Amino acid sequence: MALDLDHLSSLLDAATPAPWREGSVERYHVFAQCRDPACLGTERVLLRMNTHFPHADDAALIAASRNALPALLRIARAARALRRTMTCASLADLFAAVDEA
Repeated sequence: MALDLDHLSSLLDAATPAPWREGSVERYHVFAQCRDPACLGTERVLLRMNTHFPHADDAALIAASRNALPALLRIARAARALRRTMTCASLADLFAAVDEA
C-alpha cells in the first residue's frame, strides 16, 4: 500500500507546529510551544500518556516523528517525481531533499 502523502501533509498542516519534544522530567509527556497570545513563550502539554505503563520511548518517537515529517515528505515526493520522470533535474531535487534531511 502506497503512502498517501497528501493526507499526511494535510495532517501535518493541521497539527500543532514543530518543534515538539518529549518531557525530560515528565517522561510520559509530549510538549510544544504555545501559539496562543496569552501564553506565548511557554510550552503546553500535547500528550500525556498513561503513567502505569512505560511509554517514555513512545513519547520520544512521537516528538521526533513530528519534527522529521516535513523532511521525510519532501524526500518521498522527490523520490516519486524521480520515479515518474527520471530526469537529471529530478535526481538533483532528490539529492537536495536527502541532504536537507
